[in-house]
Amino acid sequence: METILDVEGMTCSGCARNVREALAGVEGVELAEVDLEGKNAVVTWAEQPEAPVVGRGGEIEGRAKARRKAEERERAALLVRAVKQAGYGAKPRREREPGEPGRVDLEPAERTGSLWSAPLFFLGIPVTVTLMVAEWGFDANNGNAGGGYGWLAFALALPVQIGLGFPFYRNAWRQLFRNRLTMDTLVSLGSTAAFGLSLYELVGFVAGGSTGHLHVSFLESSSILTLVGAGHWLEGRLATRSGAALRALLRSVPQSVLRFPGRGGAGGPGEAVEVPLASLAKGDLVLVKPGDRIPIDGEIVEGYGAIDESLLTGESLPAEKGPGFPVRAGTFNTDGRLVVRVDGLGSETALAGIVRAVERAQSSRAEIERLVDRVSRYFVLVVITLAILTFFGWGFLSAIGWEASLLRAVAVLVVACPCAMGLATPAALMAAANAASRRGILFRDASAIEKTGKIDTVLFDKTGTLTGELTVKAVEFPPRAKGEAPVLPPSLFPSLVRALAAPSHHPLCRALVHHYPKAAPLAVEGWREERGAGVVGRCEGRTARLGSPAWLIASGVVFPDAFLPRLGGGPLALAIGEEVAALITFVKPVRREAAAVIRGLEKDGYAVYMVTGDEESPALAVAQEVGIKGTRVYFGIRPEEKADLVVRMRAVGEGRKEKRVAFVGDGINDGPALAAADLGIAVLGASDVAREASDMVLLTRDLEAVPEALRLSAATLRVIRENLFWAFFYNAAMVPLAMIGMVPAVACALAMGLSDLCVMGNAMRLLRYGRKVRVKEVRS
Repeated sequence: METILDVEGMTCSGCARNVREALAGVEGVELAEVDLEGKNAVVTWAEQPEAPVVGRGGEIEGRAKARRKAEERERAALLVRAVKQAGYGAKPRREREPGEPGRVDLEPAERTGSLWSAPLFFLGIPVTVTLMVAEWGFDANNGNAGGGYGWLAFALALPVQIGLGFPFYRNAWRQLFRNRLTMDTLVSLGSTAAFGLSLYELVGFVAGGSTGHLHVSFLESSSILTLVGAGHWLEGRLATRSGAALRALLRSVPQSVLRFPGRGGAGGPGEAVEVPLASLAKGDLVLVKPGDRIPIDGEIVEGYGAIDESLLTGESLPAEKGPGFPVRAGTFNTDGRLVVRVDGLGSETALAGIVRAVERAQSSRAEIERLVDRVSRYFVLVVITLAILTFFGWGFLSAIGWEASLLRAVAVLVVACPCAMGLATPAALMAAANAASRRGILFRDASAIEKTGKIDTVLFDKTGTLTGELTVKAVEFPPRAKGEAPVLPPSLFPSLVRALAAPSHHPLCRALVHHYPKAAPLAVEGWREERGAGVVGRCEGRTARLGSPAWLIASGVVFPDAFLPRLGGGPLALAIGEEVAALITFVKPVRREAAAVIRGLEKDGYAVYMVTGDEESPALAVAQEVGIKGTRVYFGIRPEEKADLVVRMRAVGEGRKEKRVAFVGDGINDGPALAAADLGIAVLGASDVAREASDMVLLTRDLEAVPEALRLSAATLRVIRENLFWAFFYNAAMVPLAMIGMVPAVACALAMGLSDLCVMGNAMRLLRYGRKVRVKEVRS
């Protein structure tokens, strides 16, 4: 069971860490994940046995439901209380079951803007600019200003100190009660010190009746809050960009559909009527017109159209689809009138799966981020200690005076930037997760992106991964004597085969349906499926069977001698009555892009292997076709042995202690191997077991997504390291400069804001990561 909270007041990764730790401390919480961009938290509760409910009949269900609702409210209240005690606002969104998609905030910038926009643009910036002009006009920089300038500066700076400074003071104060020091602590101390010193100087100047020169730092106190607030506002805007594609996709799904009143056949009785999307149920028939966005997952039962799936898979060319083909929510019908049977709604759609994956990747943390968190915990305390040393050092050991010493201490407090360190990793991971989702690549969590960037060996399962979907290889009709009528006219073969195969979900039947997408099916009565054998029905008064030769022979069908040598290898046969009408053979061809993908991976420095249960000869033939060396082919491997093979490969590395192995598979029997690998990759169409065991899921049929994901992840690790280097270099350089008085407080506030923006801007480069861009992989 999961609970979602909308969290208010988070401005940086330190805030997200505080909220996460507060939630994790609530009794019964198994996992707490916080999404700084979406301003929400997802809390997973530990499973607890339910007490039996006493009652009669329907009373039991009603009482159980009421008790669950009460528990939900109680749990949500505990979480809200914990977040508020941590110094932030929270309100429960709703409780959800695992697998149900959380709502992705369509405009996270709105909440970011509500916190900073009004006080920043209507108070902070105008006042700061006015103080700069006034300081120049009164010649305050040269110490020529008097009491008039001092009272004007005070009147302007006070609203900024209260209005724009309130979020900083509130968070700093609340965190102080939890024995924590954050970036808000540094900003609050710095701005308050500058404002307090200026007020002290002004009061002393007036009370003493002085007619000399006045030195005040109201500009510094206002500039600190304005520049840091502007940095937070820009960070929010940049973070919003990272999720823009996903939000656009969510907005594109229509909230109303055209539903047919009946469910019995295509179109049903009557005309389609517009109804809310929420009123649909599985099995309903909906009409999708040309130019409409498809709002549900389902199967086409009537009509043909070109479906643009680029928003889900990244594939630019529309796919031609007809009856029997699946369609997914969020895709676009470019032409053709379609009648679709609803198979998936809401949380069951592929779009919901993308939302869940992106949310999970954004809110989870990588191992390198945990290391940075441990360093950041002590960073603020070190900075405060250095500021105190700066104040007393300059005050006792120099002649600049205590006022100037305090301003230098303020500069140290303001210039230090723990936010840059905290943002270095999550900003890059957030951008990478969104960039990957636009290309049909879904990472399970942030650690999957981190692991992907360190892979050096890729092991492909052959069947269903390097080889494509089943396709019809040949259709052979039985030889007939000259002048003898065929059992079935060849022109009617596609229509009868489609009519028999369409209701079945067997892979061979689906291959036939896809092979004849535009054939008009004949009317078939009494259709039924014999599991593991074939399908049967009556067409124009005659019994038609489509299935395995063994089943047909057992049913009394006689095969011509010419067909007998070709009955092995898994063909299907069509029989009318007791006569064979056609023999259909299938093939799983090697994917057209497989050879180019293998070459690209090896060029990038990856060692590529293949595993299959086939015998040596066919295995080596496929390996040769795709360009994998024969010495890197494992053949005759049973499904249960694949996981052991992965473990052995990881333990025996080339020139290092162990390899970092990615396994690419699709079947149920690939689950253990996917779980055993450093990185498990499930391709499009993979079984539920394979997807659950994998770290990455591909939504596109193009295997090019595999090297693309590896390159994107390698680029992400490089960006993270660049960000961390910049953050540590910035603090290591700027703090000493501030201590020796080389950088004034205003410039320090500007530098801190720019430091955050540099980290965010560098991370946002990943949003522009293109399919054809070559990125040198980063490994460790």
